[in-house]
Amino acid sequence: MSGFERWAVEWPVLVALLATVTGAGLAILTYALAQPLGVLFGRGARARHLAESLSRCLATALVVVLLWHLGWLEATGLARLGGWRLWLSVLLPLVYMTLVGVHLYTGDLRAGVPDRRLAGAVTLNMLAVGLLEETLFRGVVLQVLLSGWGDSRWSVAGSLVLSSLLFGLTHMLNLLAGKAVREALEQGLSAFVSGLCYGVLVLWSGSIWPAVALHGAVNAVVNVKIASMVSYKEPAGANVRMALLMVPVLGYALALLWAVPV
Repeated sequence: MSGFERWAVEWPVLVALLATVTGAGLAILTYALAQPLGVLFGRGARARHLAESLSRCLATALVVVLLWHLGWLEATGLARLGGWRLWLSVLLPLVYMTLVGVHLYTGDLRAGVPDRRLAGAVTLNMLAVGLLEETLFRGVVLQVLLSGWGDSRWSVAGSLVLSSLLFGLTHMLNLLAGKAVREALEQGLSAFVSGLCYGVLVLWSGSIWPAVALHGAVNAVVNVKIASMVSYKEPAGANVRMALLMVPVLGYALALLWAVPV
């Protein structure tokens, strides 16, 4: 057992908190790093998204190298891609969450695509967000808590709730980007519920890749539609409604966990 594994078993909450603080620091760092990287791509929205995606990919690579060095890479679920049955099971929540997200955040389901280069940059950025956040919160925080608390039903439930709560709390960083407290809290609530869904999928599959794909793809479709709009203001209460409408996805994921072997 490596030193990191011993710490995870003996002090799971402390290690989970440290991983969360690290994730928050990386979030701030990626935005700061995106500014100088932006000169590589020019100006405008496309350049901003490309610079942010590059900075997030660099941050993810740093995390992966660190996890490999600590002997924790396999435990994250990064090494397991999963078979066709696993990926087929993700299609239903993917379609549901995409339709719900587009309607809630943009007001309708009409297709809206900006120029293809901007759409590609937005998609790449959102996939990078999904990869970095799922690696940290489902690959590290959740697995650390499970290693310390065990695999009983209550221990698993506690690990899911705490890891998702920490994931939601990191969205309070949006206060630094100028969001109002209420908006940041509502986004944190939506992130908490989605974190529960992603966490259950990871527990069921033993892989973080379905959660990465679901997280990144839903964000990408919604944000590509937003990028096509001339002006945009997030509808009031959209995140609260999204949290409520994610409950069926959580139920679906729990049904997979309890009844369907991978």
